Amino acid sequence: MNTNLMDRKIAVLYGGESSEREVSLVSGKKTLEALADFNAVGLDVPTKDLAAELVRQGIEYCFIALHGGAGEDGTVQAILNTQGIPFSGSDVTACALAMDKHLSKLIFKSAGLPTAPSLTLLGDVSWAEVSQALGDKVILKPTCEGSSVGMQIATDEKSFIHAMALAKEYGDKVLVEKWIDGEELTVGILGNDALPVVRFITPSEFYDYHAKYERDDNTYYCPSGLDEATEKQVQAISLDAFNALGCKGWGRVDLMMDHQGKIQLLEVNTQPGLTSHSFLPMAAKVAGMSFEQLIAAIINQG
Repeated sequence: MNTNLMDRKIAVLYGGESSEREVSLVSGKKTLEALADFNAVGLDVPTKDLAAELVRQGIEYCFIALHGGAGEDGTVQAILNTQGIPFSGSDVTACALAMDKHLSKLIFKSAGLPTAPSLTLLGDVSWAEVSQALGDKVILKPTCEGSSVGMQIATDEKSFIHAMALAKEYGDKVLVEKWIDGEELTVGILGNDALPVVRFITPSEFYDYHAKYERDDNTYYCPSGLDEATEKQVQAISLDAFNALGCKGWGRVDLMMDHQGKIQLLEVNTQPGLTSHSFLPMAAKVAGMSFEQLIAAIINQG
């Protein structure tokens, strides 16, 4: 680990005020355990009080284990920049871009990266218009939420109206994406390297919040079982997506592979989970890293 941090006071920022608070609390506690030999404290304070608390406690470095909201959209990163405190992971702009699924898709497309057809809705749009553009099965997502919060599948007018109402609980802008039938994949990123691909299957209709954090009957494959060429292709697309958004340090890229073997990008996560159900520690373990070594590798990225 960065030896310069041995004598510096580290804060693990966790909890927060987003819909992903409970997951963040677990990620933060596990990170604190990994930093047991360091002068590290956990900070779970409202964003408006963060700057003052950092000064009060004399914090010299922050490990950000916040998920969603101010911790992942660039707000906390901007506060730390203003305070002159170095921190783990991506900077303000990359976090803001990655958090916004609409903007991410625009950048993926401009970079020539594969991503599923979609519409971004701000006002009222009929099911007939959506199904004509994207087909008779779509998934609706709040543009600026993580952990599959507020996501719902629609296959007809009734389910579309219900899904729109759910997504709009988390913001006025809703991403509607063509449904991809196939394998779900995810790739952890550390610096300039892609970790082994994780392929997973869930009994849920899709990998929603309940499936991610509450089900114990999901099946995970890491090594993925993909052939070598496909594994490398998925890793390369993931790195390209990570770099296209200007991300750095660490993160995770989520993708789908349809039944024809075509890879489609979903999103980039700049603050992925660090829980017992999380993909990044799983992939790191297959790559030969313990959880403590993973945290060290993240910190050593900058």
